Amino acid sequence: MISSLALAKLCGVSQGTVDRALHDRPGISAATRERILAAARQHGYLPNPAVREMLGLAASTTVGAVVPAWSLRAPFFMELLSGIAERIAADGLRLSLHLADADPAGFAAACTEVAARRPRGLAVVLPPSGLELPASVVRSQKVISLLLPCATPGVINLLPDEQAIGAAATGHLLALGHRRIVHLPGPAPGHWATRERLAGYQRAMANAHLEQLVVHGAVEDDVVLDQLRGAGATAAFCHSDPMALALIRRLRAAGVRVPEDLSVMGVDRSPLVAAFAPDLASIAFPFAALAAQMAATLMDRPLPPLPTPLVVTGATAAGPPPAAGTR
Repeated sequence: MISSLALAKLCGVSQGTVDRALHDRPGISAATRERILAAARQHGYLPNPAVREMLGLAASTTVGAVVPAWSLRAPFFMELLSGIAERIAADGLRLSLHLADADPAGFAAACTEVAARRPRGLAVVLPPSGLELPASVVRSQKVISLLLPCATPGVINLLPDEQAIGAAATGHLLALGHRRIVHLPGPAPGHWATRERLAGYQRAMANAHLEQLVVHGAVEDDVVLDQLRGAGATAAFCHSDPMALALIRRLRAAGVRVPEDLSVMGVDRSPLVAAFAPDLASIAFPFAALAAQMAATLMDRPLPPLPTPLVVTGATAAGPPPAAGTR
């Protein structure tokens, strides 16, 4: 069995450099780290259990997660990641979180770096623009894309049924008797989830033979409020809970009563939003179900189904009675 000192001499580096490589500490290049790890594997170096995982000498219990750095500012992502960490812990796994640049090159580089540590699996939350991951990353372990589909062959996509979410929110407002329902998809119309929730709204409105009223833009813009008024809306379905809360603030500041004059509905229902706005009507996002699917994928168990979207009723009012001769 080779010692760390002998390993350092073999690689032509200091013992401190070997220690940094084996414990994944900063201060050395990726090429030097990989050269030391390869030599350790070749010569049978027996480090502590955590390093044995990194060298591939023991089954890893670490699951890497690469997310855009900005995502940690949103309660939604914190709820998603903490739920996954708690769920996989029941299977003896731990989540190792890594923040990445949102640009494609920076995100791909972060995935490559994490994959080199040989985790049990790699979960990614792709930037809104989407991207394909390096093939080398997908070949080395299971790669799971959450929330956004990844087109890279071999990546496992675990996605909520966003169309069903959009249809459920719209259906709730229709069931209350609303016929002039506006959908606010937000300022990112090209985002996959935005397009899918919009499609769910459109499907529900088409099935009810009603006019589809879509208002694009940020709710802080005056033009959005003007378009809501011009549409004669009695209800608004917002892409997310934060957007719904921002709209409610704007409406009340403008003298519009919520829900008496306009019912507002969002999506997500994270615990933080629920604590601060318990009366907000919303569709509960399937955080726990996605975490269970993640654990099942990592442990090679059958995939549990996603639940039917749950409507959390709140401050929404019945729609006005239809005018004579209308549906």
